[in-house]
Amino acid sequence: MAPAEGEVESEEEEAVAADPAQGQDGVDVTYGAEAPRKSLEDCLDQLRNCEKVKEIAVGAYKSGDVERALELWTTTEAQLQDLISQDAFKAERFRKEAEQVAELEKLLHLNLAQAHLKTGAFSTATSFCDRVLERDPGNAKALYRKASAQLVGSDFAGARATAQLLLSVDENNAAVRTLLADVARKEHQSKEKGKKAAKRMLAGMERDPRSKFDTEEGG
Repeated sequence: MAPAEGEVESEEEEAVAADPAQGQDGVDVTYGAEAPRKSLEDCLDQLRNCEKVKEIAVGAYKSGDVERALELWTTTEAQLQDLISQDAFKAERFRKEAEQVAELEKLLHLNLAQAHLKTGAFSTATSFCDRVLERDPGNAKALYRKASAQLVGSDFAGARATAQLLLSVDENNAAVRTLLADVARKEHQSKEKGKKAAKRMLAGMERDPRSKFDTEEGG
């Protein structure tokens, strides 16, 4: 699961390959309401700005500022969706730009999944993984992060199924085998905790005289 340029990694994955952009001068990181149709040059500028802000977010994430990275990636993803809605690069002569947009969208969704996973928003993390998997069902990073998010959400069956799917794609992935072991361990802990809670509840009922139906009916 080697990282693509501009993509972040979890602590269990390799370090990111991309270097953050040098400084923020001249980079627009705030966007207004939906704008009317843009010119081709405006669309190209918007794409370049998305790339720059994405890299600034990578730098923030690498420095430990997850919240800032999440804010920037979220804003950039919204701006990219606006750009996609413009259909500016649908002509064959803009194939390179269209591919750049598709790759950027995938990286943003992967990074957003990782950031949300880091903050404990496992449901949102899963959603972003699914958006990647819709177009790339065998994406190893999306599968790994989805399984991790499912584990955080105590969806043990889902986490196991997703991890097994990843093993079918990358059978030598040691991180996935470790994840599967974590799933088994935490599932066992959850079951044991449930058993203890049930025993405490039953013990409480036995001590409570209101739970005993031992009164005699009058004749």
